[in-house]
Amino acid sequence: FEEFLKEKVIKESEECPDTKRCMNAHWKPYQTACNPCHINYSVISKIETFEEDRKQIHKLIGLPYKKGGHYHDMKELTEAEYSTQDWTKLMFKNISLETKQKLRLLYAYDFEMFDYNPLLY
Repeated sequence: FEEFLKEKVIKESEECPDTKRCMNAHWKPYQTACNPCHINYSVISKIETFEEDRKQIHKLIGLPYKKGGHYHDMKELTEAEYSTQDWTKLMFKNISLETKQKLRLLYAYDFEMFDYNPLLY
């Protein structure tokens, strides 16, 4: 996993340091696609609060709300032994501090925008 982070994600980000737009869409920082200065977003939501956000979106646009069965946690979704957070901790457990610091810089705006703790793992 660390080799992927270093040789693909971080290396790719260094090829277009100003914009990060050359990065693969699956791991490029979200802030490169989210452009609040040019797009008048009505709502910005995140998966961790999606159900509550969805309720508010329905209220905002005048639609009736019906609680859905959408989950973002692997443990709830598949009855797995580990949660998404557990898997993330396991994956980042052996990642070097240097690589983690590079990722924190690369995704700094994403961490801030979505209120994630960059020091959690």
